[in-house]
Amino acid sequence: MKKLFLLAAGLALTLTACQKDEGLVSDGGAAQTITIAIPQGTRTRATAADFGNGAKIDRCLLQIYRNGQPYGEQQTAAVTGNAATFNLRLVASQTYDFVFWADCSTGDHYDTDDLTRITVKGAYAGNDDEFDAFTGILSDYKVTGSFSENITLRRPFGQLNVKTFDMTAIPDPALKPTKVKVAFTAVPTSFDAKKGEVGQETAAVEYTADVLSADGDLTVDYIWAPVEEATLADFSMTFYGSDDTEIATNSDFKNIPIRRNYRTNVSGNLLTKQGTLDVTINPEFDQPDIDDYPELRAALANGGSVALSEDVTVKAPLVVEGDKTVEIDLNGKNIINETSLPDGQYGNTTVFEVKGGATLNIRGDGDIHAIGTEPNEDGYRMAVYAYGDAKVNIYGGNFYNDQEFNDGNAQLDLIYADQNAVINIYGGRFESACANERGYWVLNLKDNSNAAINVYGGTFINFDPSNSMTENPVKNFVAEGSTTVKVSTTPAPNGTYEVVPAGGQASVPVEVNDAADLTGALSNPAIAKIAVASDIDLASVPAENLSFTEHKTIDIKEGTTVRLGSENFLTAEKGLTLTGKGTIDNSSENDSGLKGGG
Repeated sequence: MKKLFLLAAGLALTLTACQKDEGLVSDGGAAQTITIAIPQGTRTRATAADFGNGAKIDRCLLQIYRNGQPYGEQQTAAVTGNAATFNLRLVASQTYDFVFWADCSTGDHYDTDDLTRITVKGAYAGNDDEFDAFTGILSDYKVTGSFSENITLRRPFGQLNVKTFDMTAIPDPALKPTKVKVAFTAVPTSFDAKKGEVGQETAAVEYTADVLSADGDLTVDYIWAPVEEATLADFSMTFYGSDDTEIATNSDFKNIPIRRNYRTNVSGNLLTKQGTLDVTINPEFDQPDIDDYPELRAALANGGSVALSEDVTVKAPLVVEGDKTVEIDLNGKNIINETSLPDGQYGNTTVFEVKGGATLNIRGDGDIHAIGTEPNEDGYRMAVYAYGDAKVNIYGGNFYNDQEFNDGNAQLDLIYADQNAVINIYGGRFESACANERGYWVLNLKDNSNAAINVYGGTFINFDPSNSMTENPVKNFVAEGSTTVKVSTTPAPNGTYEVVPAGGQASVPVEVNDAADLTGALSNPAIAKIAVASDIDLASVPAENLSFTEHKTIDIKEGTTVRLGSENFLTAEKGLTLTGKGTIDNSSENDSGLKGGG
């Protein structure tokens, strides 16, 4: 007699065989057994961590299919002693599909008459570990004799855990919830165990349950979910006291990712609404291999702060909307969008889209790039696009866009504001790789809108924010009190500009290449460091233009000469650094030409 055994670690099915019989029974069939072993926990339910240990599973169902149709009746085996056994008789040389489903029979929560469409029997309820279940498929299996195979059962859903951190911070016991009503906007309602697929139908689901624990564990749910992509769930929670009096409602749970056989932990200060909402995918069930950035997605959807822990690659804009305030610390990481989205005849690439009354704050070091990769595709490449009544504050980051279009002759709006939006720039670096006859479109306002861009600081490549050709007439985006300094003639054609806040000084040495550049730098209080990069003739410069009352550092580059008079030169064969305040004296023909002032 051939035997088919299933052994499980966390509901793992392992097919093995006993010693092979030498003969076949006369009717051409062979007898097999399927044995399933289930490790069961012994903990009592106390917190969310006690859910999902398989302890409630007490039966296993098996449906055999041949040629796509059920082959015999569905079989049920009780799970006792961590094992369930199916006694089978299958015809040799035939091909079968084995579909398994294991759940809690005492709960009787699922309609399993047809394993191709399993549904919840009656009303779904959260905080009930009897909804835990496992499934598996062994497809196109040809019985040829004794055999040994392995199959592992996995959950057909993700486990959603919600915890609040501020339960103990509420001093009034009457305001500490003992019950919670959960209302999902739409969740899947069926599962096809034969295909291993979630059904297309969705429905709103609502239930009320006791809060799990006094220290903040609220609810645990089992929700059908696909294997590769996460289901995005929207739901609200209403909290009730011990006398069923409503305390508060939190409706900020949006686009929460749920993936098959994973735990999704949603946590934050959910009762007081004064904290952040953190969403993480806990890889305790499996090692995750998804590019979903749940913490970032949760902050964008619900408001709050997030510090990036990895580079982020997006295929669509990161949207901040409604009245949410989102703060993103780049933390040395990058956010890149290289995907063009159709918009009429254009393909647009946007990193951040901020709309409605939302506010976005961007801090830290890291790249924010909008790069079109389709050759010769017109459109916009916006690192930030704000409209409506949105507000964006930029304190740091390297903002860049590019597109291989028309040999670089293109309007690529890098920072763009429309309608009543306001964008304030306090720092960061801004560069657009393409330009047209009006220059580089680093900062731009929608024509005839009420939008505004105010620059208090930052570095701008090939773009002078105090003389922006993107507007007609030319516009000064620099805020009152701040100063624009051209710090370098490179890169061509326009060089590099830095906006210095009121009372501040340029962060890098300002490159000078002629007498006018040098005298301008000496008289400008926003410039503390000067780099003489070319030979300069000061012989004919009025003496009053060569005095400087603020402390300066003048770095004369190696091999550079400063001519003071007809026979008087400062030559820096190996470089020369001068520091202090005073006067460069070009009236003498015999001395060094420098008078220090301390």
